[in-house]
Amino acid sequence: MDKNNNPEYLNEFHKEQTEQGLNQVAAWAENPMTFEQKLEQQKMLDEQRARREANGNS
Repeated sequence: MDKNNNPEYLNEFHKEQTEQGLNQVAAWAENPMTFEQKLEQQKMLDEQRARREANGNS
């Protein structure tokens, strides 16, 4: 970061990716997931893991 607390970027791609990530985090903070959404997401992730492990891909 520079003296004004502005991040320094390696290149334009790095700048775009960093800003996209920061924007996504801000959006999540404004619209948090409900408990039911979290349960549904975890169920989906568990199913994906089970399929990977069944195929021998850890």
